[in-house]
Amino acid sequence: MATREEVGAELATVFEELVDLVNEVKQAAWTASSADRRRTIDEFRNFVVAQAATVDEAELRIGERPAWVRNPTGHHWRNITSDAHGDADLVVTALVRDIDATVEDIRRHSLNVDGEARQLLDEVAEGLARRCEELRGA
Repeated sequence: MATREEVGAELATVFEELVDLVNEVKQAAWTASSADRRRTIDEFRNFVVAQAATVDEAELRIGERPAWVRNPTGHHWRNITSDAHGDADLVVTALVRDIDATVEDIRRHSLNVDGEARQLLDEVAEGLARRCEELRGA
């Protein structure tokens, strides 16, 4: 059974990953090639923001936030738009790849906790995976 500190660290790590993902989703929205694609991406962004807030709240209920957690403004964002050379389709492809990686990371973190924390992380991972399917078709 994980200690409070270990659970808090797992939740904080997932929170940081979700914050990074929000920035990538914003980049994909900025480069969207159609109004429908932008709407789909914006809806996904809203979902990720809500999931980050839920994980943040769970982490704060446990106790103090680990000292290594960065303020969102302190993150060094990956520039998927530059990596894709501004190609809107490649930006979405990069975003989907990163979402898939984030889902797998969250599932791994879920294995390190139990109870409500595991249930929360499993739900976040499943929700991201399900919503990612919408982006694949955007």
